[in-house]
Amino acid sequence: HDDQKDPNISQHYFPADPDLRQAWKLAIRREHFEPSKNSVICSLHFLPSDFKVESSDSNPRRKRNRKDNSLVSRRLVKEAVPTVFPNLPSYYTKSKPKPRGDNSSQNRNDKTFQRHEKEAAAFLDGEKFSSVDEVMGRIDLSCFPDVIVTKKNNALLIYQLAFSDNDHPPQMIFTIEIFHDLTFQVWIGQVISSRGSLLHIIRDDKLSSTGQLINLIAHARNKPDNQRTEVDTYEQCYQLLEGTLVQEGCSEETKKKVAFLMEQLKLLKKKENARRYSPTLLAVACLWENTSPSLYRMILHDGFLTLPSSSHLNRLSRAFSVESGVSEGTKAYLKARAGKLNEREKIVALLVDEVATAKRVEYSNGTFFGFEKMEPTKTVLAFLITSICGKYKDVVGLNPVVKLNAELLAHLHRVALRAATEAGFLVITSICDGHSVNRRFYSEMLCDGRLKVSISNEEAGGQSMFLLFDVVHLFKNFFTNLLRRKHFDCPDFQGIRMNASFAHVKSLYELELGKPIKVAHKLTAKVLNPRPIECMSVELADRFFHPSTIAGLQYYSKDHPEWMGTAHFLQTIRNWFNVLNVKTTFTGMRKRDWSKDPIRTSDSVQLKFLENFAEWLEKWEKQKTLGLSKETFLCAIQTSKAMPKLIVHLLEKEGMDYVLTGKICSDPIEKRFGDYRMLGGSNYYVSVRQILEAEKKIRLNSLIRLSSFTLKEAKNVLSASSEGEVENDTSALLAAMEVFEGSCIPSDEGDEGAVFYVAGYVAQKLVKSTKCQACQEIVSKGKTVPRITFDVGVDQRDDLISLVTRGGLTYPSDATFYGQIMENQELRQLFMRFKNPQKSFVAALMEILLVQEDKYLLAMNLLPDIFSRFFNCMSKNHVSEINDTIHNSKKRGGDHQDKIQKKIMKLQSSTKK
Repeated sequence: HDDQKDPNISQHYFPADPDLRQAWKLAIRREHFEPSKNSVICSLHFLPSDFKVESSDSNPRRKRNRKDNSLVSRRLVKEAVPTVFPNLPSYYTKSKPKPRGDNSSQNRNDKTFQRHEKEAAAFLDGEKFSSVDEVMGRIDLSCFPDVIVTKKNNALLIYQLAFSDNDHPPQMIFTIEIFHDLTFQVWIGQVISSRGSLLHIIRDDKLSSTGQLINLIAHARNKPDNQRTEVDTYEQCYQLLEGTLVQEGCSEETKKKVAFLMEQLKLLKKKENARRYSPTLLAVACLWENTSPSLYRMILHDGFLTLPSSSHLNRLSRAFSVESGVSEGTKAYLKARAGKLNEREKIVALLVDEVATAKRVEYSNGTFFGFEKMEPTKTVLAFLITSICGKYKDVVGLNPVVKLNAELLAHLHRVALRAATEAGFLVITSICDGHSVNRRFYSEMLCDGRLKVSISNEEAGGQSMFLLFDVVHLFKNFFTNLLRRKHFDCPDFQGIRMNASFAHVKSLYELELGKPIKVAHKLTAKVLNPRPIECMSVELADRFFHPSTIAGLQYYSKDHPEWMGTAHFLQTIRNWFNVLNVKTTFTGMRKRDWSKDPIRTSDSVQLKFLENFAEWLEKWEKQKTLGLSKETFLCAIQTSKAMPKLIVHLLEKEGMDYVLTGKICSDPIEKRFGDYRMLGGSNYYVSVRQILEAEKKIRLNSLIRLSSFTLKEAKNVLSASSEGEVENDTSALLAAMEVFEGSCIPSDEGDEGAVFYVAGYVAQKLVKSTKCQACQEIVSKGKTVPRITFDVGVDQRDDLISLVTRGGLTYPSDATFYGQIMENQELRQLFMRFKNPQKSFVAALMEILLVQEDKYLLAMNLLPDIFSRFFNCMSKNHVSEINDTIHNSKKRGGDHQDKIQKKIMKLQSSTKK
């Protein structure tokens, strides 16, 4: 045929089947023709009926984008033979004979088979049932006359009894119990049959036809007697527990306990390396291990329970992360927690406070902790939201700071407020202590120079946000102010004259000293003479203003009438604290104390008391007499004015039935700081890393225990989500490395030798971790590798090796060594500001090496591991240097002569006295 290309013409190889191949050769009729493996025949030599053009595949997924069943390339049918030869005599072209028809007997057999199939399907459909009542109606036990069927409590019992000739009670041969959902349990004698022993009868967990039930009965009746007594203790216990799960009236709490026992039985028979724990057990184990690692290790050691090891739980928890600041992971966590709360529980107070940390820099998992603005941090500024109408509380942000000021606090407060609002919470108030930075933040940053009761929360669409100072801190300030000044000249309060004197309380303590029964039993020597650090405890203030102390002053005022004024002052402060510290709805009723009742109306006596108390403080401040400090006056007046406004807003605008003022304080954040110290080894000065790890444990516990998350769901919430920040940090690092080639190579011989030594360590680790021979050749010298030329002499690198080697060191390849010296020491300061400097370092070097990809093509998958290991080594050394500097700065200066001079001066001063 002509040489023009026709898409409808195809070429076909000779078939591999020898008979069909011989038929093709005979059809061509060429003498001495023997086709090779590349011989083909044109499609024009075949009839159209010889081709298959439609697909018979019933799987629609393999059709891809085809709309019909047509094949992309037509194929020859199995028995096709070339029969068309237009350029040869006509007798060469033969018409294809018609295929022989099917045998009539075969057709009859097929029709008979199809008829039988339909009859069998109709018969099986008639045997099916969908409820226990249908089973009762359709079952025919005429072939089992000694089998008894009864229905009890929506369950069907089918059983057979064996009666003895003597007076012995009948014995149970078998029992089949069918529950309301058609699940079943088979008892043979006193033993429960496992589902595995019944798979040859029924593979599902439910019965669906009478045929299955008849086969079950026949199987149970014909079980040999010796097999009826065989008991697998573990399997029997497991089946017994499994049966309780489907019983009616089984509570969820009972099901949870039974499921735990079933899993323990299943794990008991497994080898340690073959155990597979359920997500529920893993979540509970993580909760126990985080709560008390030492107790969890004791449980594992005693072996009473089969639990995952601590190392296994630690590997699982590595996927969880909590970053400093308000990260994307924190936002996802807050949204997940908010999804489990109702709208009223989302009305929260934002607490702000600092926790002192150890002055220590740490490096872990590619991140530096405790280092900000090129200085070690001293505190962590925490933002915590706590529900005013519930028990919910969570940390929004943890910010390590070197030195806090009002501007930085305003910025971090705005970020935390935005994160809480975006998560779905309504921040109704902000609470902090009376520190000078906090006072300046309120007055200058939020109120434009003049302190206000409330401001507009722009993040929440202009909702009012009330500004409060912590009540507990103010309560302690009342005590410490009187302790220092010894006497207060107070104005009258609600027509009652009062003047407070610390000496009156001290005289009361001395009066009752030695008595077996005391009126003021809360007073102790520590309350009256506390050390400076002990003044931070609210317990001392509570003892000083305790009702028993007030009662003692009033009781002995008959002989000491001047004590009554002090008693009135203490009673006023106590009432103020009680009104602002109500935590339950029934305490006031039980104590018969109006100041401890919850506030239910906007005209309650508690609100009127707070308003009068604020006016009394303002009048006292204007008198310029002996009284509170200026800072205490400011904070107490602000809180006494703002709290009534906040309570009225909650009652009228938010629709609350009552308000518990004890929910509006800084106790939750102080308790969280205590949790950090306990989880950090019961140390007062915990490090930044320990605080973040403790917060990770607390969040994991909250998701599992309070929000009912599985371990997998908690992992999705708490997984690291800083890829965007890593990209930004990588870009910043690349921008800083303007002259990379000139600044990356160590100039000192000792540095080069040390780097070469570390490169050998990295090569040895990689050679051990990979089985690929080509990869080993890339990182370890000794076999042929691409030679790289250095601008500096690298022979000096062997000087250090000759000093420390003992014949066991691994020589790195030049490619590995070149990967290590690409670190500029001057860029270390830039790394310290990154969220994850290790990832940024590796990403930057990988991007640079893409330009030289022809040199490092084989090592591209190994370079990230090389760079990560070297960066870890460099970072640990850098952190060690910083901590040495911190340690040296804490040492006392001066030599022996200075100490002698100080002792002489001390002796001289004591002589003058």
